[in-house]
Amino acid sequence: MVHVLQYQRGVNVRREGCIALAALAATGGKRGNPHEVKVGKAWCRYNVEEQAELVADAYCQRYSLVLKEPIEPLFPDVVHAPTAGNQENLKLPLKRWIAGAI
Repeated sequence: MVHVLQYQRGVNVRREGCIALAALAATGGKRGNPHEVKVGKAWCRYNVEEQAELVADAYCQRYSLVLKEPIEPLFPDVVHAPTAGNQENLKLPLKRWIAGAI
């Protein structure tokens, strides 16, 4: 989803991604490693792949980059996978659910 946002903001994601991966390969993983976070490094200094990995890692940890705190206390009903027990709309037929969302 990060690449979609980058694209919507005018970034040529395909080109920038190729450049980032080429730099990673050319330096043997020393430059542009998407799994390496540097304290104090500005968001705009990370390449498109690094930005995507940072957001993915934060999501996996259920952490808000913007709020700088865990999200569980903020959305207790949302962080659990939807099931018929905690989501009434899962019992609706798909066509009716889509019609209700429009």
